[in-house]
Amino acid sequence: MFQPFGPPLVNNTGPSWHPEPTQRGTTNILWTCLITLGLCIWSSLHLNIPAHGQGSTQWLNKVPWVGVGIFAPEFVAWAAYTEYREARSLGPVLRKALSMTGPPGATPPDPEGGLSAPEAESEQRRCPKRKHEWTIVHCHFACMGGFCIRGAVDPETAEFMPPSHPRLVLTKASLLLLAENEPELIPDISEADIRDKSKANGLAKALICFQATWFCVQCIARMAQGMALTLLELNTFAHAICTVLIYIFWWHKPLDVEEPIAISGPHASAMAGYLLLESKYGSEVKKTNIYPTREIPDFDSKQAPFDWNDSNDMELDGFIGFAMASTYYGLMHALAWNAPFRHDVERLLWRISTIALGAPGPISVLIFVVVYLVPKEKWKLLSQVFDSVPDILVLAAVLAGFAMVLAGLAYIPLYIFARLDLPVQSFMSLAHLSPSALLATGWTDYIPHC
Repeated sequence: MFQPFGPPLVNNTGPSWHPEPTQRGTTNILWTCLITLGLCIWSSLHLNIPAHGQGSTQWLNKVPWVGVGIFAPEFVAWAAYTEYREARSLGPVLRKALSMTGPPGATPPDPEGGLSAPEAESEQRRCPKRKHEWTIVHCHFACMGGFCIRGAVDPETAEFMPPSHPRLVLTKASLLLLAENEPELIPDISEADIRDKSKANGLAKALICFQATWFCVQCIARMAQGMALTLLELNTFAHAICTVLIYIFWWHKPLDVEEPIAISGPHASAMAGYLLLESKYGSEVKKTNIYPTREIPDFDSKQAPFDWNDSNDMELDGFIGFAMASTYYGLMHALAWNAPFRHDVERLLWRISTIALGAPGPISVLIFVVVYLVPKEKWKLLSQVFDSVPDILVLAAVLAGFAMVLAGLAYIPLYIFARLDLPVQSFMSLAHLSPSALLATGWTDYIPHC
């Protein structure tokens, strides 16, 4: 007789609750890390809106960033932080510009009241009452290329748009100029409409964050209980921390939006023409008197760049942030400095890789202190000292600088090797695990996870 649920229970005196196994196998470790890595790397990437006609193949744009997420997850976390900071800085400016409206039912000023006709027309463009508040979701959507001007929507705009680019994506600078001069052109859409374009809601993001947090808790619990942590778990631990940070910064950024929202209106073609003049696709005209508020440094006709800010301050912050993020990744793997390796060569390569990844942070801070914090008068005094020293010392200083340049060039392949070495050794270490690495923590297994 087929009994798929077992034989009848007769005089069953066994325990009513059975605990989890006290040990785990290599397959369990491998699959847990692979699932966590897959969720942390693929699902956490919130790319900007793709170029025209590439919405259906947006997953191809993720492939290069998946490689970055595998070997340098802290860089993705830094990109998320810089985008979050950019979106936060955009919010107050746009809210101030878009709030220059009268109360509900207000009428525009009349030219007879003291304003000229052009001034009254300008005020009239500022008066329409907006129904929806500009939120952080709007800011993220705008920074990721969420607003554009399409030639197909406005025939007048299509006449002077580049033939190979049927739509023009508004960058942050372009959107600010639009808000100051033509605020009625910015679509008055709700936060719900923007979230509807996202491929993930709060629950989906929360589940991935929960999985990453569970993995972090498990690793901390193992170290607290004196159980060995595998190198693959340490590598995944670093990814999980980065994933939690990524979702904190990108929580309000829509995921996998394929098409931007087109801007239309009576002045859209004029604004598009002005922006084109100031963009890299325009003529040699650099400044006009149409909208003399500011010069537009960047107006992309394809898609919003998935990168960092253009200002000098942001470039400096980005340089230091990159270096410190790399230091974090190196220090995380330096926890396995005295871990058991099968060969001494593997231990040596692991240590070299952690140093190579951890060194840029302190070095960049030192360079920042020397170059940016030392007063200019001190540099002038140093140049005067060099003028008074013998030529042989000047030659020695030049040779020392040249040697530093060569050392920097030699560091590049070492840095690339270190990026590849740590993940590869993490997987190779599964072939020789210590006995305590196979012990299960127990209580963390009762927490739901993948």
